[in-house]
Amino acid sequence: MDDIELDDQISAAIVTALQAGYRHIDTAWNYQCEKAVGEGLRQELQGGRIKREDLFITTKSTLLFEMEKLVDKGLVRSIGVSNFTIEQLTRLMNAPGIKYRPSYIQIEVHPYFTNSDLVDFCQKEGIVVTAYAPLGRAGVDYWGNKVANILEEPIILEMAAKYKKNPGQVALRWAVQRGMAIVPKSTNPGRLKSNIELFDLELTPEEMAAYFWPEQKSACLHSLLLERLSQLSLAPERRRTKEVTRFRNPCWYNSTINGQLECLPFFYLAGFPKCGTTDVFERISVHKHVLKPGYKEPHWITRLRYQGYNFNNYTRFFASPIENLIKSNASISGGYNPYIVGDGSASTFWDNNKWPLTPGNENCMEPGIINADYIRSLNPSVKVIIIVRNPAIRVFSDYVYFQVPNTSTPRPEDFHEKIVKQIVLLRTCFKTHSLRHCVYNESLNTVARVNIGIYYIYLEDWYQRFPRDQIHVLRLEDLRDNVTLQMRRIFQFLGLEMPDTKTMDLIKGMAVSNKGKSAAMLNKTKLILDNFYRPYNRRLAQIMKEKRYSWDSV
Repeated sequence: MDDIELDDQISAAIVTALQAGYRHIDTAWNYQCEKAVGEGLRQELQGGRIKREDLFITTKSTLLFEMEKLVDKGLVRSIGVSNFTIEQLTRLMNAPGIKYRPSYIQIEVHPYFTNSDLVDFCQKEGIVVTAYAPLGRAGVDYWGNKVANILEEPIILEMAAKYKKNPGQVALRWAVQRGMAIVPKSTNPGRLKSNIELFDLELTPEEMAAYFWPEQKSACLHSLLLERLSQLSLAPERRRTKEVTRFRNPCWYNSTINGQLECLPFFYLAGFPKCGTTDVFERISVHKHVLKPGYKEPHWITRLRYQGYNFNNYTRFFASPIENLIKSNASISGGYNPYIVGDGSASTFWDNNKWPLTPGNENCMEPGIINADYIRSLNPSVKVIIIVRNPAIRVFSDYVYFQVPNTSTPRPEDFHEKIVKQIVLLRTCFKTHSLRHCVYNESLNTVARVNIGIYYIYLEDWYQRFPRDQIHVLRLEDLRDNVTLQMRRIFQFLGLEMPDTKTMDLIKGMAVSNKGKSAAMLNKTKLILDNFYRPYNRRLAQIMKEKRYSWDSV
């Protein structure tokens, strides 16, 4: 189904729902369907069959304070949140400067995941609860675990037979009787109508109590994430002796291993692949106070720590060049050491393929804890550099470098076929899951690594965990336009003294490192990729507050 057909189906579903009596519309830019939702609403509003004041329409805004301004202007009625825990809600309600308490929360609730503590807390505080996924998530999740089907639950079937209702109506009535709004998801006209026919049914208190089943059938337990994060920050890796302050890198002497020096990276050149990370790492390393480790990319955070390489392997990787310098230069052996060592693993920012193995992500459909959380727990003041480029160009370079053997010539036709197939997979996923779920789904992104180019998803995640002034974002196109300016900005970001003119000329004149094979994609492939990435590039430009990050003119 192409985009036009899908939009028509969504618009028709909105019309059917409104005519059936629905008045609660939940939407967001990430769902990629707001235009179609708006068309369905327009048809009914202009036809005079409904009034705008009769509708409750939810959309999403990034900043709470911006939402408060909209309330003051009368453009928004109330402010809500999604997937907050009790602790997060309490912190928000007691935060200084907050004018409006949240009046609404959207969380996952269904008979297999009752979320009782959070629901009870919200109802006590006067916060309206809306249950998403009120019929659960039946089937097999994307890493192979079977997920039970609420509609096949014997108790549900028994109640359905008793009340002459279908199982879905019984499960939805359970949520409504708990005092919650519900947003069941369907485009099927028959189901849309039956899902609202719940008000001639009343479950007894005994029947309601029967639905509080064990939580082992539940999906992602969001309420555990903060607890898991606090545990993570106390991981054995972080329990070390006092850091030695004369080093710029976080370093310490490990008393349990003969007092050997161990260090964490001062900075991460964290992404993205085929965006010039090797080239920039080499140029950074020319600075007199930057030490090169044994190689650019240890990939410990993203991969090796899951393969038996312990934390000591990682810390020794950065301590070794510092030790070697001290041994060869007696003048700095006891005083302040201005040298730094960084981790150039271009996988760090985006590769969370092992996230299902991370404590706190159990049963989740997308990660709650990512690489950024682990890094923050180890070194909350770390500096992070990322490089992006036009994602359509990036994915072709990625394909040529990683999928085409060195002895072969890239075939644009093969690349085109892979891109079409991969985009179909992603768009199919977008219909039933969040954009973030699909981007982080390793098994879905095996044909071509198109997902890596949806940069804003990763950047938003990292900005939620680190202040903006600890993350330096660079476009490869800007580096190529002015190497000297961009490298000066990087050195300033890292707190390094500015190199002299001779050194900067050397840095500017360096040949491009790790340059791939020359090739070009088909024009029709480029057009498909540009159209696919356009909304995500524009979102990145909004986050960066720089139009050039949309690549609209490229």
